[in-house]
Amino acid sequence: MVAMAGDRRRYGARIALVKRTQYAPSMPVEQSTTIEHPNATRVRRAHAAFKAGDIDTVRELFDWEGIVWTVPGRSRVSGVDVGMEAVFANFGRCVELSDGTYDAVGFDYLGSDDHAVALAHLNARRGERVLEVDEAVIFTVRDGRFVAAHHLAYDQDAWDAFFD
Repeated sequence: MVAMAGDRRRYGARIALVKRTQYAPSMPVEQSTTIEHPNATRVRRAHAAFKAGDIDTVRELFDWEGIVWTVPGRSRVSGVDVGMEAVFANFGRCVELSDGTYDAVGFDYLGSDDHAVALAHLNARRGERVLEVDEAVIFTVRDGRFVAAHHLAYDQDAWDAFFD
């Protein structure tokens, strides 16, 4: 399969550009190179900035006053936060309710022209409670900045029980 530059929207997160070479006259060999979409790179940078406490990069990448961050469910950290100050307050609740152990380790970052997705594995502990769950955060991108985020835990019941 050969992906063309115009296929970016159709293939979304990544595009594989395939270069055909001639191994033998009747046996073409394909070599592929993966190019990360700019919004995948953007969300990778954002995740690294959050973990490092790099507020300048977070300010650059997010609509500081207007971002709408949604965490579904019925726990103490569920709801809709508007603005990064409110988002950081909710992150603080997550850290507090996990006795400081909340750690999301990113394992893939995807992007398209209007969206970016961070996939991560979350580990958190509080007393006897343990939460280990994969999660996705789906971002809406406008003018190079994140304007909305929707957090999805792969096991919402486990998420809600831990943060209850």
